[in-house]
Amino acid sequence: MSFFSKIKSLLGGSTKKQEPVPELKPKRATGVYTLPTYTPQTSWQCDPNKPLEPVPPVNTKPKEEPKPEVTKEDFSGLVVMLDNGHGEETPGKRSPDGRLREYSYAREIVKMIKAELDNLGIEYYIVVPETRDVKLKTRVARANKKYEEIKAAKKKAIFISVHCNAAKNGEWYSARGWSGWTSKGQTAGDKLADCLYEAAHEVLDPKKIQIRKDKSDGDEDWENNFTVITETNMPACLTENFFQDNKEDVAYLLSDEGKNDVVKIHVEGIKKYIRKYVKKK
Repeated sequence: MSFFSKIKSLLGGSTKKQEPVPELKPKRATGVYTLPTYTPQTSWQCDPNKPLEPVPPVNTKPKEEPKPEVTKEDFSGLVVMLDNGHGEETPGKRSPDGRLREYSYAREIVKMIKAELDNLGIEYYIVVPETRDVKLKTRVARANKKYEEIKAAKKKAIFISVHCNAAKNGEWYSARGWSGWTSKGQTAGDKLADCLYEAAHEVLDPKKIQIRKDKSDGDEDWENNFTVITETNMPACLTENFFQDNKEDVAYLLSDEGKNDVVKIHVEGIKKYIRKYVKKK
């Protein structure tokens, strides 16, 4: 017996040669195997004839209720005649430092007013589309001719002339503030001026900006026989939009805030006039 055989014998191992394990061959199936039938519970069994309900999407926002339609206020029935004061060749009519020129500023304000009236559906007529100065009598003739067309269309009209005020001839001065002017006496223009003053108070009082008033005849507007407000055939008012020879007023007029405030006074005043005297029931 070899040395390794002895060791194997001592450890309990067998020295006999092991027989090979016979290879197992699978037997061919002699029948058909049938899977067991599974019957679902009747509580959740689907009806094959019933269409499936759509599954709602996950984490969707709740359906928003339709917003009520906002009715746009009706401002029809009035044509606003807008007159921008002076012209590029008019002498003076500017701030002492030349930063503000009245003809240019008045046209810029009228253009901004026009844009707001477009948004509101309010008709308007620009009396002086030119940048050059147009004679006062020509302005009046244009306005009165247009007014005849407006009356024929069964509409009303008002006339507003846009200006900047001045107290000195080319020198800085202390006078400040906004004001409106009508022709002397009790006229149809007083109602228009009242609406513009009411709007001016709403815009300027919260900012403590001065409004110039003359209450000698019971209302706030000033009176003078300016050609464009005495000879036009419709309610007319001339606005003096602060002083072009006051440093504080000029800084305000040239600012975006100042321009927007001046425009708002006119637009809100026009809306008030329409509500009171055009759409009055």
